[in-house]
Amino acid sequence: EGFDRNFSVYDSSDQDKLLKKVIKELSIDEKSFMYRREYGIYEMENITVEPITDTQILQIRLKGKNKDDLAVVLDSITEEFIKESKEIVPNGNVKIIRHVKKAGNPISPNKKMNIALGFLIGLVSGMAIVFLIEYMNNTYKNKEEVERNLKQPVLGVIPKHIRKRDMLVMEEDPRSLEAECYRTLVTNIQYSSVDSRCKTIVVTSSQKGEGKTTISGNLALALAAWGNRVVLIDCDIRRAALHKAFNISNSKGLTDVLVNQATLKDVAVGIKETLLLIPAGTVSPNPTELLNSKAMELLLEELEETCDYVILDTAPVEAVADAQILSAKADGTLVVIKAGDTRINVIQDALNLLNKVRGKILGIVLNATEEERLSKIYQYYDEENKKKGDKVS
Repeated sequence: EGFDRNFSVYDSSDQDKLLKKVIKELSIDEKSFMYRREYGIYEMENITVEPITDTQILQIRLKGKNKDDLAVVLDSITEEFIKESKEIVPNGNVKIIRHVKKAGNPISPNKKMNIALGFLIGLVSGMAIVFLIEYMNNTYKNKEEVERNLKQPVLGVIPKHIRKRDMLVMEEDPRSLEAECYRTLVTNIQYSSVDSRCKTIVVTSSQKGEGKTTISGNLALALAAWGNRVVLIDCDIRRAALHKAFNISNSKGLTDVLVNQATLKDVAVGIKETLLLIPAGTVSPNPTELLNSKAMELLLEELEETCDYVILDTAPVEAVADAQILSAKADGTLVVIKAGDTRINVIQDALNLLNKVRGKILGIVLNATEEERLSKIYQYYDEENKKKGDKVS
């Protein structure tokens, strides 16, 4: 009891003095022990002397960096503490009931546990982020996803351009992988309509920026390369783009023919020996009415009699009714989806709109895909082209 009463005056400053005294006597480097800096003064905070509840036992703890030094210092502190306690309480019975236990592994930091915990947290966080991205990215990224969910055949898969090049690869780089993909698209279109010849084909998309104009132009070039007589018409009157791709004038075109301001001969431009392009022409205040007119029906009938294929590049389905109108008049419709960009609900809405007018959907063209299979094929084509180039040179 006397000892506990007197212990209250043995405050933290006395503990610091005791620790410093022992360290000095043992000639141990003070840097082996941790310090706390406050207002430019360094104080030791490693030694703690605490009474164990409901006993007359004191427990002395010491923290430091060198476990060998800790054992020596703590032994000396205990002996010194007993000496000073006997001076304070001469008749007290102070003795050591448990000697210093030599430190094993450091209590902190536990490197193995921290590394394992960090790895586990990183793994779980990474999986959570991937799951969140996949959950939020409600787009189609490959052929299998499209066919499984939309119940529509994918007639063409066009890879994302790995290197910058012009949009008309059938003309600029006919030996590339992209060009071969358009040839595959042509083959699939021909075999998709075995019972009835599909001559008039609408090419559209759910929204702008999915590549329908690029696909229309390359499809027409691919069909013409096989000796087919092809007419490509820019029916996207509000945002005409085919004339820019083929570098021709748009001063006269489809709209001028439909309002009897020009003839087919006046506006049709020869691109290849078997390919004619009819640009959109003068911007009309009522494009939808023109495309739904009797004049448009007669024009298509006339072209079908003289040509093997008529390709119609139309406005996106979600934007205006043009694609629906022409889809009802055509033999078939190709719907372009941009991989990883076109949202699932948007493309489903577009297909529903086309079905409402009983437009015959031939299938889907998946554009700008990054499928690993196509990447490997691309490398093969690139290597073959280089070999052929070396032989020519």
